[in-house]
Amino acid sequence: MVNSLREVSSVQQMYVGPVAPTEARGVVDNTYSIALLVHFDDIAGQDAYQIDPIHLKFVEDHKDKWTKVIVYDNLVEGE
Repeated sequence: MVNSLREVSSVQQMYVGPVAPTEARGVVDNTYSIALLVHFDDIAGQDAYQIDPIHLKFVEDHKDKWTKVIVYDNLVEGE
């Protein structure tokens, strides 16, 4: 299912899992059920992911399983 996204050529690394059962703290966002963290080499790779047929099929096949999606884009400089 979600592992099919690993086949998108621009995906460098990918992690998926539920919220950790850690102690509640004001700085921790535990309002989600499942997190998907995807690493790309650059913005072009992320852009390619958005329109890749594998990603589009995943969204189409599973969009009924979520009520809300939040995206946090992060750019790591100096690597």
